[in-house]
Amino acid sequence: MAEIESTYLKNLVLKTIEIYNRYRSPKTIAKFISVEKDGFIIDFEGFFFISYGVTDYFEDLNYELKSLKKH
Repeated sequence: MAEIESTYLKNLVLKTIEIYNRYRSPKTIAKFISVEKDGFIIDFEGFFFISYGVTDYFEDLNYELKSLKKH
């Protein structure tokens, strides 16, 4: 059962990253690293401006993930 949930989460995260990168690349690029016991790891690369709000990059990915999860 855990393997099925892990595969589902991985596929959901990969689709989220695809959408995220479509609109934010090349300024910021998200790359899938792994699914862990309690979540997942994503590597963010790009130009981060502290004055712009570096947390916005992570919040945007979270928004995309929640949007896909609803479907």
